[in-house]
Amino acid sequence: MSETAGHAPVSETFAEKAKLEEFKLLRGEIELRAAEQRGMERNVILLCASIYGFLLYPKGTPAAADQPYLDLAWYLPSLFSFLALVRWRESVKMIEAVARYLREMEAQIPGGPAWESFLDRKRRAGQLPFASAWYVVFWEVVCVGTLLIAYFRLHPHDGAHTGTAALIGVAGAIVVALMVLRRPAP
Repeated sequence: MSETAGHAPVSETFAEKAKLEEFKLLRGEIELRAAEQRGMERNVILLCASIYGFLLYPKGTPAAADQPYLDLAWYLPSLFSFLALVRWRESVKMIEAVARYLREMEAQIPGGPAWESFLDRKRRAGQLPFASAWYVVFWEVVCVGTLLIAYFRLHPHDGAHTGTAALIGVAGAIVVALMVLRRPAP
C-alpha cells in the first residue's frame, strides 16, 4: 500500500486494475478509430456517387442562372474527398499517439512487450508498411481523380488544357501520397 499526499492509502492492486482498464480503453479507441476510417472511406465513395448522379441526371433542364453553380458543383466530390482525407489523416495521427503510449505501458508489463511493440519493431525493420499502397491508390483516385473529372468537365479536352490537367494530377498525387504515407512525428 502506498499513500498519496493528503489522500487515503491506495492499494497497488487498484493501481494495477486502473492501468489495465486504461489499457483496454485505449485499445478500444484504436479499434474505434480504425472502424471509423473504414466507414469514412465507404461514405466518401457514396457521397461522390450521389453528387455525380445528381449532376449527370438532373430532373429537368437547369435554368441559365443556375448553370454556374452546377458547373462548380462538379468540384464538390474532390472537395469532400480532400476533407475526408484530412480527417482520415488526423485519425491516423491519434492512433499513432495512442499506440506509442500503449508501447510505453507494454514495456512495464512482466513478460515483455506486446502487440503494439511488435508492430513497431516490424515497421522499423521495413517488414510492415505504415500505410498500405492500396490506401495511396484509394485516396489518389478519390481526391485527384474527382478533381480531374471536374476539370475536364469544365474544360473540354481540346489539347490546350492537357498540360494544366497533367500538372494538377501530378501535384495532387504527390500531396495525397505524402499525406497518406508520411508517418506522424513522435
